[in-house]
Amino acid sequence: MVYAQSEILQKEVFLFERIDLGGRKSLKHLSAICFLRPTEENIQALVRELHEPKYGNYYICKFLHSKQFHKEKNHFI
Repeated sequence: MVYAQSEILQKEVFLFERIDLGGRKSLKHLSAICFLRPTEENIQALVRELHEPKYGNYYICKFLHSKQFHKEKNHFI
């Protein structure tokens, strides 16, 4: 699923940041939704983020490669 930034803004999403970049401000009054591919680098970046959280709440989603998606989808059907 792909959304234009204008569509995302209509859903009251106001900030896009990469979890692997440092120097971000603390925004404890906001919640974060993290979309991650399940790679070692992304998991390590998430671990570092959660050790020093910048946001009040975190919701974590992972992207699956198409082969993994079909495998997991078939598992639940």
